[in-house]
Amino acid sequence: MNALLDEVRLDDIEYDPFGTSMLWLGAIADESWWEGEPVPSEWGYRPAMGQGAPDPDDYRASRVHSMLLDGEVSMADLLAAGRVLDRYIDVLKADGRSY
Repeated sequence: MNALLDEVRLDDIEYDPFGTSMLWLGAIADESWWEGEPVPSEWGYRPAMGQGAPDPDDYRASRVHSMLLDGEVSMADLLAAGRVLDRYIDVLKADGRSY
């Protein structure tokens, strides 16, 4: 089981699945980019200008960063979780549950 996906499930996924998935996918993409890892093009990721480190006020970004640093997840885990979220977002869009 992917510990990062467990974190996503603890968030607001039941009431706002699209927004929650987008926020977590963004945090995963940011962390991958900061670590110099490739971000899958299908995620449509574009790093923000001037963005150089995780935003300490962004819970999701901070949590992804700390989980990676603490060894709770690997870069492979981040990529796997991101792929699951990307696919889930596609399903939500197809079901008309995006905004």
